[in-house]
Amino acid sequence: MGSLPAFHGFLGLESLDLSYNSLSGDISSQLDGLLVLSTNAFQGSIPTEIGNHLNLTEIDLSHNELSGSIPLSIGSLAKLENLILSGNSLTGNIPTSIANLTLLSRFVADENQLCGTIPSGITRFVSFLDMSCNKLRGPIPADLLSHPDLQYVYLSYNFLEGSIPENLSSSLIMLRLSSNSLTGSIPSSVASPKSLTHLELYNNSLIGRILMELVGYWAEWLNKLNGEIPAKITMLTMLSTLNINWNSLTGLIPSSISNLQSLTRLNLHGNDLKDATSDNISRIGSLLELQLGENQLGERIPQMSGYLTICLNLSSNLFDGSIPETLSTLKELEVLDLSNNKFSRKIPDILVQMVSLTQLILSSNHLSRAIPEFRPYIALHLSGNPGLLNKTVEGSSKNNKS
Repeated sequence: MGSLPAFHGFLGLESLDLSYNSLSGDISSQLDGLLVLSTNAFQGSIPTEIGNHLNLTEIDLSHNELSGSIPLSIGSLAKLENLILSGNSLTGNIPTSIANLTLLSRFVADENQLCGTIPSGITRFVSFLDMSCNKLRGPIPADLLSHPDLQYVYLSYNFLEGSIPENLSSSLIMLRLSSNSLTGSIPSSVASPKSLTHLELYNNSLIGRILMELVGYWAEWLNKLNGEIPAKITMLTMLSTLNINWNSLTGLIPSSISNLQSLTRLNLHGNDLKDATSDNISRIGSLLELQLGENQLGERIPQMSGYLTICLNLSSNLFDGSIPETLSTLKELEVLDLSNNKFSRKIPDILVQMVSLTQLILSSNHLSRAIPEFRPYIALHLSGNPGLLNKTVEGSSKNNKS
């Protein structure tokens, strides 16, 4: 606890790591070498004099209570390799002088209040850039994603607008642009980097069709995509998560979806898909979570893989008749949502036998007869089924009649 002391006389100091303490006060500007003061309670601004310490190779001031702007003088630190400022309350523009740091490989300034536009040239030498969760505006600079050493770019949760630049680094591994105000179509160049494994574009206003060439282990969308799901997407056999929810997709789910044997999460919620070839989905043995709610599906529910443990959501579709006995294989399933369909007759006893269920949502159907006795820890949602009878109430009525 306490404040950071003066370091007069430590002229040969090359490294100072005081992270994960309860230090407070202002940051001393008398340090050279490696300055790591993360996860403390430092307040005030980053001193302009920090630019005088030309031997600094790393600055980590993350997760403090710093305010003010990033000083322009940081651009004088020619030896700086890592600049980590995340989790503070820094404001103002990103200094253009950062583009002068030829040895800088990591610039991390997420979870601040930085505003203005992203300077051009800021990633000329950077391999890891994280400026997510700020207030950045304007277009993504045309050169930002193209520099050859760039591998990781996180710009989610800002106010960026305009289109996604065409030129992408061939070294790019992760690109996160979700929750901005990006428009236009997804450029075909997104499929160019063979190293790309993680692409997040959801919660923008991107339009057009799904690119069949998309390569990756995790593709996230949520835009205004239309048309059918291209069968070629099922050639991405290493895909682990496919999230194309809340779009305007139509047609059938491709029968070749069963080729995705590495898929653990499939989310097609909120589209206009009809009559899924659900037997093929059931053949994905690795699937843990299946979200198909708010579509136009109405075929029978097949016997699902017993690996489905997180959630099965078939809500707001056109399923009718009895709730199928085939659900009995889902012994480890935690959440089952069949609400807003046209299921009728009784609630089957097989649902009681699903011992891992924590939430069962059957509201707004046409179910009737007595409600089975479920385990007390299960959250039951049964409203909108006027034909259902509570066993306790029914038993009391019979006893009174006799």
